[in-house]
Amino acid sequence: MTDDPWVEQWRLETGMATAWKPGGDWGFLSNGNHIAVYDKNLTGPTPIQIYRMVDGRPTRTLDLPSPGYIPWGINSTSLFYARGYVDLETGETNEDVWGKEFPTFISDDLIITCSDSRITCSAWDMSNGALSLRWSQKYPGSKARLWQNQRVGDTNSGYLKLQIDNTIHFISLSDGSSHNPQDSKELPTFIAASDGWIRIDRITQATTLSPDGARTGSFSMPSPFSSRYSPLLITGSGSPTVGELRRAYESQDTSWAQTSVSCASGTPCTLNGEPLSAPTDGNCTSSGLDIGDIQNNWVMSPDNRFVIVKRQAAYDQSTACIIDVTKNRTYERQNAIVPRGDLIIAVEGATLVGYSPTQQE
Repeated sequence: MTDDPWVEQWRLETGMATAWKPGGDWGFLSNGNHIAVYDKNLTGPTPIQIYRMVDGRPTRTLDLPSPGYIPWGINSTSLFYARGYVDLETGETNEDVWGKEFPTFISDDLIITCSDSRITCSAWDMSNGALSLRWSQKYPGSKARLWQNQRVGDTNSGYLKLQIDNTIHFISLSDGSSHNPQDSKELPTFIAASDGWIRIDRITQATTLSPDGARTGSFSMPSPFSSRYSPLLITGSGSPTVGELRRAYESQDTSWAQTSVSCASGTPCTLNGEPLSAPTDGNCTSSGLDIGDIQNNWVMSPDNRFVIVKRQAAYDQSTACIIDVTKNRTYERQNAIVPRGDLIIAVEGATLVGYSPTQQE
């Protein structure tokens, strides 16, 4: 597609010996102000390089020795490993911080870690790169799911949806207590709203939940294989409420949404009722936009012109679908991460490429 408004701003030659590929020998993370490039084999004296964005371009600032583990995640101040974290500005390393637990949720001001047997989880307040323990709790079970854990509410009083074995727990972020555990053997889809959750079972059956997982209602949904569905709905204030999502899923009423993407199997999607043009390779068409993956994985550009959706977390490499809401067009960047609403970092071979939008005329 021509006249793509997301233009290349810089290229970073990583020096890696092989081209990047999923599950390959090296990886990269970014928080928008820093980029971490790391050798997964942790070979050489400094297998991790840190770049800081200076005048809009990456500048290499740190070469870090191996901590014994590959990076697990990143926030605004630190790079996290299985057993500790390192300050992105100074390179100071904090090791064995949480013992045998592993990071399972990372934000700027709260870190959740869990052990992978005889489950214990801990919450850590983070301020200026320093951690302090908020709470530590034990839970029944033997295996905690370490990633893709969703949150409703703020990091002080909200709830984290955490899967342990085949049970979903709604963990209070204030004290770690578990609320309204639910069976997840049938692999339900959970969608986080601004004031609760929607649980979807067997594609067409849905339950509404309060933030702590308590059931508040149920409804039936038309099958996405035979009718239109809405994988992305955004209000003027951001995430929709449970009631708004229910109106869209149950009766296809999206009149309340500021941004509404509607799709149907085998046909082009629409944006606010108008055709939405997209690349034809399937990543950003109706076959690639799923309700469960998209609704909780989007970011808005600072000027509100673009909505960028991904099927994985911001720091996982996958296709970024860029929706221009002013022109009803979709663009994409493959093998990309989205650290900010105005920055996409894609990988080409062993080179990282930074893209940002042009100014609207």
